[in-house]
Amino acid sequence: MDGTAPARVERQASFVIRLWLETSSGKARWRGHVRHIQGPSEAYFEDLARLVAFIEERTGVPVPLKPEAR
Repeated sequence: MDGTAPARVERQASFVIRLWLETSSGKARWRGHVRHIQGPSEAYFEDLARLVAFIEERTGVPVPLKPEAR
């Protein structure tokens, strides 16, 4: 060992997420579209769970939804 720290490998993924508000019968609801920049995949979603699933499917890494306790 030469005393240097092992190289840290970072994975990066880029997404474009567009959100808009739709109203129907007096009720407002958020909708969205997500596109993975490094690949040809994209999806429309009506809830956060579908957005999170899309990101997790592309990266293979769970998305933390709550901040970790320090």
